[in-house]
Amino acid sequence: MLRRLLVIPTLALLPVTVLAGDHNAAEMAIRWDPQTAPVELRSAPAVLDFLAPAQGDRTNEAPDDYILEYYAVGRPAGIPADVDVIARKRVKNGKKHELMIKYRSARELSTIMPTQRWECPLARHFPGLPAQTKYETDISFGAHGNITRLHSLSCTVEASEPIAFPAAFAPRALGAARKMQRLASQQLKIDTLSETDGIGIIEVSSESRDTARQIDAFYARVALPLIEK
Repeated sequence: MLRRLLVIPTLALLPVTVLAGDHNAAEMAIRWDPQTAPVELRSAPAVLDFLAPAQGDRTNEAPDDYILEYYAVGRPAGIPADVDVIARKRVKNGKKHELMIKYRSARELSTIMPTQRWECPLARHFPGLPAQTKYETDISFGAHGNITRLHSLSCTVEASEPIAFPAAFAPRALGAARKMQRLASQQLKIDTLSETDGIGIIEVSSESRDTARQIDAFYARVALPLIEK
């Protein structure tokens, strides 16, 4: 059994402006420390082999390699104190460069801040780059099947050359860069996040909907088999 499941921070192509609309988009995830897990759950390929029979889901794609850097940035005016502001730089396979700003809270964001026609704060600084925006619920499963919900509103800009947070954000690096490898199948993403002294976290996630039916399905097909292993 995975007894050391961890609930840790996690992150549709839309216009620069977000409309309130449908807030049922969700990412469901379960995480653990592979050093304390059974042998079958200590690497992404092994996890996919373990889950694939129930998922009917395999991949022949090579994994993607990422470098992640997190920053503290200036807090925008009007953002409530219980809303976390997350700033991340990410490089995929050494050639796809991304900056992301995310607002996240245990409370539904549309009830505490203006989310209708929300303007991506990065877009004005990178007018020539496309901005992807996302409003979703991050649903994390714990060791006993309990779930934790965090609501997030984020935007990402992407470039083929290195980009950095503008000085207007007053960015300050939070620790050293971290490595992540992602193995993706048709239904699942399996991320292996490395610490300086070895593998730190494995996460299995899936894009879904925040409905009872979808939560039950992820629990039955993904979370429960991992918890009971």
